[in-house]
Amino acid sequence: QRRDAEAQSMDREALDQTSRVITTMAIKVHSKLGPGFLESIYRTCLIHELRNAERLLPVHVVPRLVQGLKRVVNRF
Repeated sequence: QRRDAEAQSMDREALDQTSRVITTMAIKVHSKLGPGFLESIYRTCLIHELRNAERLLPVHVVPRLVQGLKRVVNRF
């Protein structure tokens, strides 16, 4: 049980770090562009930022985020 708790704690810390990086990037994109653009523009720029910041995120996260964001962009 102790190992499970430690693993969960590490998973939670990794998730928190990943969330912080993504949130920071989203704020950075919005700050650079400013208000008034279509949502798809912000998504495209966020995808670009995510690809540039792969070293800050776990290896498996960036491709999944980019794929998910592209799916959302293509719907509109």
